[in-house]
This record gives sequence, structure tokens and C-alpha cells, in this order.
Amino acid sequence: MLFNTNGHEANDVVIELHQTFHLSNGLVRSLDVEQGVMAFAVLFDFVLERTKAPIFRLFDLAAIVRDDLLKGFGQPFDLRRRNILARNEDMLVKRHQASSRLAMETGWCALLVAQAAFGPKPDGTIPQTAHKGGGSGHRSEAGEVAQRRQGCKARRPDQGGRFSAAENTARGPPVIALTPVFRVLGGFLIAFSAFMLAPLLVAPNPLRQPGADFLLSALATSFAGLVLIALSPAAASFELDRRQGFLMTALAWVVIPAFGALPLFAHGLSFTDAFFEAVSAMTTTGSTVMSGLDGTAPSILLWRSLMQAIGGVGVIVLGIIMMPFLRVGGMQLFHTESSDTSEKIVAKAFDLAIWIIAIFVLLTGLCAAAYRALGMDWFDAVNHSLTTLSTGGFSTHDASFAYFEGGAMLWTATIFMLAGALPFVAFIRFARGKFRAFATDIQLRGFLIFLGATIILIAATRTVRSDIPFFQSLTDAAFNVVSIVTTTGYASEDYQLWGPFAIGVFFILTFVGGCSGSTAGGVKIYRFQILGRLAIAHLTRIVSPNRVHPVLYHDRKVEDDVAFAILSFLVVLLFSLILSTFLLAWLGVDLMTALTGSATAIANVGPGLGGTIGPAGNFQNLPDGAKWILSIMMILGRLEFFTVLVLLTPAFWRP
Repeated sequence: MLFNTNGHEANDVVIELHQTFHLSNGLVRSLDVEQGVMAFAVLFDFVLERTKAPIFRLFDLAAIVRDDLLKGFGQPFDLRRRNILARNEDMLVKRHQASSRLAMETGWCALLVAQAAFGPKPDGTIPQTAHKGGGSGHRSEAGEVAQRRQGCKARRPDQGGRFSAAENTARGPPVIALTPVFRVLGGFLIAFSAFMLAPLLVAPNPLRQPGADFLLSALATSFAGLVLIALSPAAASFELDRRQGFLMTALAWVVIPAFGALPLFAHGLSFTDAFFEAVSAMTTTGSTVMSGLDGTAPSILLWRSLMQAIGGVGVIVLGIIMMPFLRVGGMQLFHTESSDTSEKIVAKAFDLAIWIIAIFVLLTGLCAAAYRALGMDWFDAVNHSLTTLSTGGFSTHDASFAYFEGGAMLWTATIFMLAGALPFVAFIRFARGKFRAFATDIQLRGFLIFLGATIILIAATRTVRSDIPFFQSLTDAAFNVVSIVTTTGYASEDYQLWGPFAIGVFFILTFVGGCSGSTAGGVKIYRFQILGRLAIAHLTRIVSPNRVHPVLYHDRKVEDDVAFAILSFLVVLLFSLILSTFLLAWLGVDLMTALTGSATAIANVGPGLGGTIGPAGNFQNLPDGAKWILSIMMILGRLEFFTVLVLLTPAFWRP
């Protein structure tokens, strides 16, 4: 029994709560919005009363909005049920807190008593227990518990005490505590549910489809977040250790897309297609299973764009705020999601997050204004600015950027795609007046030189082999090359028609990627630069074995562990590509689609090659099994493999 109270009220609460849960579940499926919100409101109140956590003061506004919705429906609400819940839950919380404190304190005491009674002494002997009688010949259980609580209070870990080696041995191997992981993941879901309300701005009626899809999805997501927090109570502030950070990051990139798929699922997609689309959005890949975008509801289109913006920057920034413990307090940008090792440029991780948000919002606003000035309507301009800066590539039209006319539009998109693939720390340096540091960034310069050489090569080759003017070839080459290298995935035309040379080059460009510390995916430019320096150093050692030739990058020595990490990354990437291609081919997918689909998923690019998933196609016709495999590969590629793969090693779970 959950409740232990007098009378039948507690049983009524349990029965009514059980009925309400099934009612809300059924109403979500039938999309009865008015009763669905009422049902979720009861569950919402139940969890709020269950936790009593200070963080829920932030949700007062949400509760007010919910109550206003209920009043607006004009339907009677069972206030007695809420009063019963509040009264009984208040009693439950008090009893739970008291019993939890007693269990915690007596638990640590029991460990110490067991160690003192049966643990080895420093001389190796085993101590003998002795009964000490009292005046009455025995002690009451309450008195013994009180004495043990008093005796071991100073040794409790939550009071700052430390156990000796013998005590640690007696305690046994530690287990990864899931409480902090659940609380952070619950916070992510609650924040994510707030973004689900944004598409209501373009919905004709928030209480009817498709607006109702987002309203109920937001309620379900926020409720799930509240449940996770309710299941992981914490009396004070907490910290995540390194293993918990990796676990939480991996779970977040699976759980959040699953909830992001709810509006798409309600819109009519199968859950496989909805999850694939949400993963593609959150990982900023840009592969899509949706067609007929020109006639799709604006709220669905806006949600796809918002998920790409959240995946590219928002969730990463939240990770920096909530995981400052990683390495150097969060100063290594995207430590569990990429590998930027930039030096500390601001004093605190929170300041860094504010800088990143401000720069992203500023660039997005400038991009939207430029698109609007060149002929897009505001809806298209906002959507494409979100997916341009996040290097995601979702469009509001099936033809992508081929829908829009004019070379100026393509050059504008090229510039802002390029901005999204540059290190955000470089923008921060520039904003803080460090112009020389911005101009002399070795990664930035290498990236721009590589792009310029590739664009000119493709444009010149196309001009020589066709009658297309050089400037038009340059415009098309610049847009599509930057789109693929930055892993955005826009297309202005089917570049497979440019000939075999262009096809081969674009396949190679799929793996390149942008700069570290950006929203782009791929291998990243700095890895190629370091590999080149390592190759030169190796050749030098072959010619002059006694010569010392240190490898430098950004005037810092590249240590052996960095070189080993880069080589390991490339090996895992190659193995993942082979495995994914094999599995897709086993499912009946043709080799071109299997190979390029795996490559574009791992590198988070978007379009592949061939007639099925090329620039003029999509992933809709692939088998469901292939979509799940590619979804896994997109997550692995976004988290750069090791964040997820480390969870599969036995050493991760050992003390």
C-alpha cells in the first residue's frame, strides 16, 4: 500500500489516481484535449505534492496557465479529489522523509557496527563481540537506534565524513547512483516541454489538431520530467561524477528525441518514422522521411526546425551548465559531445553558456532578416535561419533551397552555414575584441583554405566539362560544398548530375565536417590537421631517428594520448561504417544507399547518394529496421562514439 492512513480516503485516492492515469492515457490517444488536460492536471498536482522540491517554484507559471485552461473549459472539476490528494500526500511526504532519514542514518551505522564487529583489526585479528547489559538487562530498540545515530552522525558521508580504507572495504563496491542522472534528465524534459508550446503560435487553434498534438505532448513530457525528479529526491545540491555525466548524456540523446517524436507521431507518422525524424533533427543530421512539406501544417514544420536548433546549441549549452565537473569545469566545450579543447576564455561555464546563446540568437536573427530581405516570407525565413545556424538542413519545402530563386539567396545561406560550422569560441574572442586571435586561429584558417580550394576545383571542372558560366558554377559549387562539409544538408540542385568526379568528391566531403566547438558534425578539421602533423613527424623520424621533432598544434605540444584518441576515433568510425553498411545490405538495401546512408548518418550530414536517398530523395522508402540502425548511427556520430560505447565496457560499471 502506498498510503497508511485511517478511513477510506486513502483507498479512494489510490483508486482515483489509478483511474485517472488510465483516463489520461486513453484521452491522449483520442486527443480529447479538454478532458485530457484535466486528467494530466491531477497527475501534475500529484507529482508536485509528492516532491516538495524548491525547483518547482519555477513551474508556478505553468500551473497558473494550466488552471486558466481548466477554468476556460467551463467544465466542473473534482476539487475533493485534489484536496484528498494534497492532504494524504502531505502526510505521506512527512512520513517518507522521516523514515528515509532514519534509514539513511541507521544504514551507515549498521555498516560501521558490522565493520567494528567482524572487520579485521590493524594487527589482523578478528574482534569479539560482547554483550553489555543495562539496568534492565536489555536496551530498547529505539534507544539503541538513537545511540547509534548519535555515535555515527559525524561519520556519515552526507555530513562530509570520510571512510578509512578498511571501512571502504567493508562497504563493498560502489554502484553508480542514478538519482542525479534522473534529476538532470527530468530537468531536460521539463525544459524541452516548454519548447513544445512554441508551435502553438502558428497553430490555428491550440485546442484542435495539430495544435492539440503539441499541447498534450508538452503535458506528457513535463509530467515524465516531474516523475523522474520525484523518483530521485535530493535534500540539497548534488554533483554528477564523470561516469554519471556520460550516462546522462547518452540517455538524454535517446529519451529527448523519443518525446520530441510525440507530435510527429500524433500527426500521422509511424513511431519508427517519427523517432527517425526526431533523432535526425536533434542530431542536426537533416535526413528526413517526410514528403509533401509544402502542404504540411506550419506547426509541424516549425517543430522540426526548433528541434534542430535545440539539438545544435540548446541541449549542448544546458549540458555545459549542468555538467561543469567534466575535465575542467566545462571549459572544454562539448566534452561529452565533441572534442574542443580550447583554452579558458571566460571565467565561468555559465558565462560561456550565455555567450554561446547570445551569439547563436544574434546570428539567427541576422540570418532571418537577410532571408526576409531577399524574398522569403517570415515563416520560411525563421525556419531556415534556425536550420542554417544549427547546420541541420531541414527545409519547409520538398525542393529545399531549389524552391527559392536567385544567387544572392544561395550566397547568403552559404555565409551563414559557414558561420554555424566555425568555432563558437572564435566568435566569443572576436566579440571581446580579440580580433588577432580570431584571424590567426589555425583551425579556422585551415577550414577556409580547404573549402576555397575544393569549391574552385569543382566549379572549374564543371565549367570545363559543360557550357555553364563559371560564376554560376562557382555559386552552385560554393553552396553545395559548404552545405555538405558543414553537415547542413541543404541542396540547390541534384549535384549527382555534375558527373562522376563530383559524386566522388561529395562522398569524400561527407566525412570532413566543420570545426570543433561548432554545431557541425563529421570528423572535424582539427583532427585532419593533427594527423597531417603526426605523419610529417613520423617521416622525419624515419629519415633522422635521433632527431627530436615534437608535434605542435596551436603552439601546444600534441601529447601521445591525444594522438591515440584521434586514431581510435577514426578506427571506430571506420568500423561503424562497415557494420552499418553490412546491416543495411543484409536488410535488402542496395549497396550505394547502404554505404552513403551509413556515411551521412555517422557524419550527421543529411542526404546521401543514389536515387533513393540522394539530394532529390529521402529516407521514407527504407525498411523500418534500416531506419532504426541509421537512428543509432546518428546518435553515435553526434556523441562521437565513445560517449556511448564507454557504457558498454565492463570497466565503466566496475568500482
